[in-house]
Amino acid sequence: MNVRWHKSIAKIVPLMVLIAMVCCLARAEAAAWQGPWLYRPGMVPQAYERITDKDWLAEPGLVSECWQPFDCPGSSTPVSGDLHWATISRTISPADVKNNTLTFSTTNESVRLWLGERLIYEYGHFRDVPLGDGYRWHIVVLPEFYAPTQLTFELYSNSPYQLGRVENLELTTEMDAVQTLFWHDVPNLMAIPVCLLLMVIMLLYHHFTSRKARKLYFAIVGFLGVFALWLLCATKLTMFIFDAPVFWWYSLSILAYLLPISANLIVYEMLKGEPGTHMDLVVGVQVLLFVIAMTGEALGFHLMNRMMAVYYPLLLICESAAAWWLWRKGKKGDYRARALLASVAAFTLCGVADGLAGHFRLWNSYSYVTPFAVLAFCYFIFVIIGRQLAYQREMAARQADLEYEAAVAAERAERDPLTGCYNRQRLEELARESLAASQKEHLPMSVLLLDIDHFKRINDEFGHSTGDKVLKDFTAVIRQVLDKNKPFIRWGGEEFLVFCPHLSMKEAMDFAEKLRRLVSSRKLGGLDVTCSIGVAVWHGRVDSFQAIFKRVDQALYMAKNAGRNCVRLEGGKLPELYC
Repeated sequence: MNVRWHKSIAKIVPLMVLIAMVCCLARAEAAAWQGPWLYRPGMVPQAYERITDKDWLAEPGLVSECWQPFDCPGSSTPVSGDLHWATISRTISPADVKNNTLTFSTTNESVRLWLGERLIYEYGHFRDVPLGDGYRWHIVVLPEFYAPTQLTFELYSNSPYQLGRVENLELTTEMDAVQTLFWHDVPNLMAIPVCLLLMVIMLLYHHFTSRKARKLYFAIVGFLGVFALWLLCATKLTMFIFDAPVFWWYSLSILAYLLPISANLIVYEMLKGEPGTHMDLVVGVQVLLFVIAMTGEALGFHLMNRMMAVYYPLLLICESAAAWWLWRKGKKGDYRARALLASVAAFTLCGVADGLAGHFRLWNSYSYVTPFAVLAFCYFIFVIIGRQLAYQREMAARQADLEYEAAVAAERAERDPLTGCYNRQRLEELARESLAASQKEHLPMSVLLLDIDHFKRINDEFGHSTGDKVLKDFTAVIRQVLDKNKPFIRWGGEEFLVFCPHLSMKEAMDFAEKLRRLVSSRKLGGLDVTCSIGVAVWHGRVDSFQAIFKRVDQALYMAKNAGRNCVRLEGGKLPELYC
């Protein structure tokens, strides 16, 4: 079920992206427009509430000295000079009664819409106001009319260079108008949750990562936050949910200036310390441009939008320099620089494309293409995460290797290098463990001390190499009958200790005899070798390690005095429990 669900999502998402891109680029032609667009600059009606001056309205199809044709929407305003009023007009036909809804957008313009001599829509202050009228999408339902009629826009703007711009103009149905706005917002609506998800991921990495990488992750979170807010402000549906055109316009403009600054802070952190790079200069220039634009806007010069003519060429220059420096660093093997280069290229190209369409009006665009650049940024984030996970796996593997090497070193330090038995460093700990295992179930414990008979003679007659071989073979034979609960310790020279938890005196004697016979039945180092064994039993809480080691040593001495190759038990009376 989960696999099918993932496959369905994988099919739907590319389809939605394709539809969104088509909607961004496509523009439906209004079937009911007739004749050319006409404009008349600088005409101000004397009475705003009621227009009676017939000459103010263009006659259908009329091109006079007052009314002149122009391309709407064009790459520039239809007016020139220091004017604040303009009128544009075009004939509209009732041929298609379904297309009764007019949609268009204006930037810092007040607008009155006339159908013939009827005022059918009005928005804005129609006077100089400090903050202007903001960016607004208009949806106007046309009243019924039965003959070709002149549709006239009366426009006012604080900023002359924006005067006369009526963009994204379309004659459609009311339902199609709402659907079109929604589909134009699809790229933004898809990119916002992606940004938020990436922010959460990077915040987690910022919290758990090393201090060295925290500034980079913090810069990434900052850029994603700015980009998410920009996407929200660029979403047209939010303008209808919260009707504040001036707020959305200034928020969108400010965030547009902050986007390259926040993005270049990531590049700055990436290239910090790299010779021949000057990202501090790039960021400084963009910050200076933002300060100039904000100061000019505050002083009433309306520089926020005018400086966009400098903003986009400067963006192309600065990001080209950043891309070049990233390419040089990536060429040296820096995987993060290579991944970030793709993001810088995507955001720069998409941002410049939106600028050419939105500010310079080289073509008409209903939506932004910049949201699609988040896919390149996802690649950058995934590369960071993938490399970080690989680094953590590598560090974990190294840690495991170090721990293993430390364990091996500790094991070697506790074992006799010749025989592999535990040495005296572990003696007390092993004795305590064996005792604890017996006391846990209130059972006895025995200790065996083995000695290879006449070992000095073997070394003297056959050499120390043969003696070493005898020791190795001896311990190998003994290990065959020992389990993990019976530690085997080299006491010194040719003497060995065996701890036997849970074995009573009789069981310990039988086990010792078994070991003696096993040794005497084998060739050790190519020689017939025997051993003597002493057995001692733990006497309970009144006993001590020193006492039991002394008793088992005495038992071994008794075995040697008895002619060797035999087993002897410690002397004295034993407690009943351990017999």
